[in-house]
Amino acid sequence: MIKINHLTITQNKNLRDLVSDLNMSIQDGEKVVIIGEEGNGKSTLLKILMGEDLSDFTIRGDIQSDYQSLAYIPQKLPEELKNMTLHDYFFLDFADLDYSILYRLAEELHFDSNRFASDQEIGSLSGGEALKIQLIHELAKPFEILFLDEPSNDLDLETVDWLKGQIRKIRQTVIFISHDEDFLSETADTIVHLRLVKHRKEAETLVEHLDYERYSEQIKANFARQSQQAANDQRAYDKTMEKNIAESSKM
Repeated sequence: MIKINHLTITQNKNLRDLVSDLNMSIQDGEKVVIIGEEGNGKSTLLKILMGEDLSDFTIRGDIQSDYQSLAYIPQKLPEELKNMTLHDYFFLDFADLDYSILYRLAEELHFDSNRFASDQEIGSLSGGEALKIQLIHELAKPFEILFLDEPSNDLDLETVDWLKGQIRKIRQTVIFISHDEDFLSETADTIVHLRLVKHRKEAETLVEHLDYERYSEQIKANFARQSQQAANDQRAYDKTMEKNIAESSKM
């Protein structure tokens, strides 16, 4: 479980908050998606939940967690993997890999397992293949929590459907970032929404234990209510002004 108490994340360079007073508990097996516009701090929050020390940010609040092992697939291929061969990636440090799972995943993802022993550098793979081998590697090792940053990028539709199924069926917690509404609609049961309000100058962090479809409907309903209230306020203001003008003209 992860327990987050009054977490605020501030960029040091401009003192802008990305996350504001976030309070939530993430239970074992929960599927949590972090959403928000580009630049709102989604990847930063993900890395902080992973325990990374980010020197460009000031962190206030408290994060308590009891997980001992994690798996992580970043949005972009890490620099340290680009020049690594497939052989070294899968066999140089293999102590934690379950090879029965490894070869099963390769078959499910239509990746030729004979290539595991090749000297091909990972950086020479296509974006989709590089993501596949990271999925195979990370899911074949023990982990209590899986972190994914935009996992549906670079994947073909068949693999995206496969990944949706994996997220739904695994018992471990998954925390991920996605802009793909179809993907997160079929996988997430908790929404963390990073928003900028008040002319994009103030951070607002919302947490809802809902699937994305219901959350989206709730947001639309709230927006409709706010728009109606704004229209009512404008009409009341206009009537007040008309009354004041009429009274002034009588003087």
